[in-house]
Amino acid sequence: MSYPLGSIPFSGIVGTSGSTDTYAVTTDELNLGGYRSVVSTTVRDAITVPRRRFGMMVTVSPALSATSTTYVLTDVAGTGDLSLNGTNWVVFSSGSSGTVTSVGLSLPSIFTVSGSPVTSSGTLTAVLATQTANYVLAGPTTGSAAAPTFRALVSGDIPDISATYQLLSQKGAANGYAPLDSSGKISVSYLPSVLMEYQGSWNPNTNTPTISDATGTNGYVYWVSAAKATAVSGLTDPSMVNFQIGDLIIYSASVGKWQLTTPAAGVSSVNGAQGAVVLTTDNISQGTTNLYYTDAHVYSAISTAWSPAAGTIAIGDTLQTILQKLQGNISSSFSGNFSPATTSTVTVGGLAAGQSLGTGALTSINEILTTMLAPYIAPTFTSFSMSGQSTSVECGATVSGTKSFTFSFSNSANVTAGTLSVYDVTASTTLASSQSITSPVSVAVGSITNSAPATHSWNASAINNASTPVTFYSGNFTVSWYWRVYYGTNTSVTLAASTDVTSLSSSGLASGFSGTYSFAAGGYKYFCWPDTFGSPSATSGFKDTSNGLPMAMATSTDNAAYSNVQNGWYYATLSVSNLAYSVSTTYRIYRTQNILGSAYNIQVS
Repeated sequence: MSYPLGSIPFSGIVGTSGSTDTYAVTTDELNLGGYRSVVSTTVRDAITVPRRRFGMMVTVSPALSATSTTYVLTDVAGTGDLSLNGTNWVVFSSGSSGTVTSVGLSLPSIFTVSGSPVTSSGTLTAVLATQTANYVLAGPTTGSAAAPTFRALVSGDIPDISATYQLLSQKGAANGYAPLDSSGKISVSYLPSVLMEYQGSWNPNTNTPTISDATGTNGYVYWVSAAKATAVSGLTDPSMVNFQIGDLIIYSASVGKWQLTTPAAGVSSVNGAQGAVVLTTDNISQGTTNLYYTDAHVYSAISTAWSPAAGTIAIGDTLQTILQKLQGNISSSFSGNFSPATTSTVTVGGLAAGQSLGTGALTSINEILTTMLAPYIAPTFTSFSMSGQSTSVECGATVSGTKSFTFSFSNSANVTAGTLSVYDVTASTTLASSQSITSPVSVAVGSITNSAPATHSWNASAINNASTPVTFYSGNFTVSWYWRVYYGTNTSVTLAASTDVTSLSSSGLASGFSGTYSFAAGGYKYFCWPDTFGSPSATSGFKDTSNGLPMAMATSTDNAAYSNVQNGWYYATLSVSNLAYSVSTTYRIYRTQNILGSAYNIQVS
């Protein structure tokens, strides 16, 4: 080994040089084991292994500190390794009589112990061990007292509870208790026989259900459901006659018969009805002599002897005779011809000026008055439509199949039955004729598809029942095909694909671009419509509705895609295929110049 500079190696024993306090000894850091004093635990842990011995003591006393700690090098892990630091340096306590190297835990077998023994640090735990199902912790079943174990119960473990509870064997037995049936009720068999038990209704006319004195259960009761004046075969008690609805029959075992009881005495029925009876003339038929007063009876009596005839009313005529003469005179006057024949000079009601009177269609006074006061009114269609069919559809949509046409008339009584016809106006085709004039009618319309904006119309006609019949027509029902306008926000500088356009948040069928468009906050504001719609007007075509100022829109300087220009507004073009029918057309794409963080309402005109 090497020696410190200036040291002298010795091979023998070094002794003192005198009796004073001067000793020829080495410094403690050169000792093997023994005791040392250092300034920190770092210096302590740096002591080389050859100078270490288990049991050596080192005091750590920091410079300028009044405190110090003494450590003993201990083989805590039991490995014999002198190089270990950390927990191998145990703080020395002058009152210590030794160290504990292991702690174990032992418990009865009903517990399961884990973590035992603890040789350095740790936790001892104990839990109850698993046991056989339905076992309990109890002392011995017989003999002297002993430690409890887990075992099954025996009869001796259960106290006598007969003074408080009844045994299962006492259920349904004398001096025991009555059981409950499946509905939670006590069976009749456990009740006294004097109780009555309702069995339902009984019809004495058919003896349903069948009963007789020979059979019956004491206390059984039936409710009488029909009236019968005479006795029922097999039922001999004197009370069992003159049955009324609501009576009760009860079987008496002591008498051996069924007996009738009436719940309440008094009137049993009125006009065949029972209960709180209220009668009107509708309930009581009239006799053959005493008749009710009715309009029909009066009209019948007068009409039987009524015989109107023209004549002079005389003193002594009855009221009926006077009325008959008046009707005859009036009828004679109005059925005669208007004389002399002439021509009307003014229009009165339905009678037009210049109409011939006394000849032709207006010969009699009755005909002239009818034309004047109650002229014929020609019917008209007041509505006509195709039920369930929208009048606005997207380009590519098809109207086909059998459609239900609904309609209505004014003066429908003047429409001739079976004269309705339905037409395809656009195709100049009659779709159906001789149809019912009662709405609706079902008519096959074929198949109509338009892949570009267009219209298609249908209408109907009918014939009136005037003296000279006239065909009259409904208004048209028209379906219009439109392109869709798309608009919404997007952060992309342009829309490059058809789906970019169709996925914008808003759209609607339109024939032009004019209107106010609402946009959510964020992104560029995009407007997309068919190229055929054209361009908004110059300068004020896109306007912020909140302040009336024109919107700044993208130009070719912002993006090369916006290279087309009309009325000063730049736009891109793109072939767009609609989602519903995959019909394509060229769309114009307009975009705000900047991304706008706020929501906007933009008017386009």
